[in-house]
Amino acid sequence: MGTLWVPFEIRYATDECKIPIIAAYPGRGPILEPGWLSHLWPEALAKRIHNGFAHVIYILCIPYLKSPLAAAVGTFSYNQYPNGGGLGYYSREAYQFWGLLR
Repeated sequence: MGTLWVPFEIRYATDECKIPIIAAYPGRGPILEPGWLSHLWPEALAKRIHNGFAHVIYILCIPYLKSPLAAAVGTFSYNQYPNGGGLGYYSREAYQFWGLLR
């Protein structure tokens, strides 16, 4: 039942509110090529990425390490989208700064 809300929330966030989506993926390494995750995208998100409506920042999410998520929440909004349109991501240097890459 909960998955029925995902397409609605994606549509509402992108089409109505025009806010970026923070896509957090726990248990993965730093996300430097978000297109490789396309098999995980809900159809509603994939459609909006391909038609240019979705502005997404992809981040690695590690429990008890809030830096990547806090950076995304504090940086992106309805008037500040991630670079890369639907395929925004943090640089290797950002992950190094957070201590997630050497």
